[in-house]
Amino acid sequence: MRIDIDTCEEILITITRNKTRSLLTAFGVFWGIFMLVTLIGGGHGMQEEMQQQFEGFATNSGFFASQRTGEAYKGFRKGRYWDLEMADIERMRSVEELDVVTPSIARWGSNAIYGENKYECSVKGSLPEYEQIEHQEMAYGRFINDVDVREGRKVCVIGKRVYESLFKEGGDPCGKFIKVDGIYYRIIGMCSSEGNINIQGQASEAVTLPITTMQQAYNLGKQIHVICFTVKPGIKTTDIQPELESVIKRAHYIAPTTNRHSCS
Repeated sequence: MRIDIDTCEEILITITRNKTRSLLTAFGVFWGIFMLVTLIGGGHGMQEEMQQQFEGFATNSGFFASQRTGEAYKGFRKGRYWDLEMADIERMRSVEELDVVTPSIARWGSNAIYGENKYECSVKGSLPEYEQIEHQEMAYGRFINDVDVREGRKVCVIGKRVYESLFKEGGDPCGKFIKVDGIYYRIIGMCSSEGNINIQGQASEAVTLPITTMQQAYNLGKQIHVICFTVKPGIKTTDIQPELESVIKRAHYIAPTTNRHSCS
């Protein structure tokens, strides 16, 4: 590459004659580059932080829970309490845009006991499909299956912190029995997942039962607490939120014009 000496001399003279302007121009260029690098780095860092927060959860998932009604409707007063039920699962499965629809129930303040060790935990009731909503990383054993649910087996999957507190010596806990709220359950798996975002309690602090077993143990009937779902590829949860709310509102006599939402 040929260097034009005259041009270089002209540039050097211009810079030296206008030092202040040249300094400000250079500072502006360097500051712009610095801000660009900072913003790009901050954006990547925020993205990674969000991914860690939602680690294990399906990115196309949503959740539906009941709230007190916001309006009086068809003879029912404003502020009425109502419950989701198993029949709502089939109602929501009629929405074509949904892929997986599964119920979840939970209670807090229970005690899991093994020998002399005790741990205050939450108890969850789930179907096997819940694994497609929140991935269960199994360190030992397996997650709940269809046979457990169909037969209402007294089996459970324990979280990482439950395991560490009850089985201080370590080892495979599968096949051993723990007592939760006076009922003995055989351990079939230990989940090592420990995300920062949770639905109805941290997975690491939970004892998960087949949903039919939990409904019977705590006399819940067909009541459920949360409907978990995923949408099909190319569809956003917000796009079908009005349709989902309409399906549930019709079934539970809730005013279609109410502004209180329970879908997220």
